[in-house]
Amino acid sequence: MADSRKWEDADNLQRVSFEIVSLPDDNTDAYRSALEKAQRANALEPNDPPILTTLGAGQYRVGSYENAMMTLTKVERILSDAGEEPDPWNLAFKAMTLHKLGRLEEAKVALEQLRELTEDWQVGEAMEDVQALQALLAEAEKLIAGEK
Repeated sequence: MADSRKWEDADNLQRVSFEIVSLPDDNTDAYRSALEKAQRANALEPNDPPILTTLGAGQYRVGSYENAMMTLTKVERILSDAGEEPDPWNLAFKAMTLHKLGRLEEAKVALEQLRELTEDWQVGEAMEDVQALQALLAEAEKLIAGEK
């Protein structure tokens, strides 16, 4: 019973946090608050890929690029070890983080992987999720293309 409640709390924190960090609105205070929620969720459920992706996204949004890269890479490793496909949300933030770290060629490769994954991912997903992912893809494309 306690484990179920802990998971529910972590899941709620993750969802609330991701709603904020997935948007490129430059609201630093909101991003910091969302990052704190993601950190609390991670403390409750460490090594959970959606929570770690949200944590990495929050780290990216507050400019903690090295930490974001470590977190996002950890998600990739967990998914790969489990034989699962890469997560498009994680890949979007990885591409943008690589760009911010000056690893431009790696960012372009990650962006291309994201484009391919996004095409496959759209089938069978909720329309609002598809639209949100497309918006994040557009953000990554603009950043890596050097647009403001």
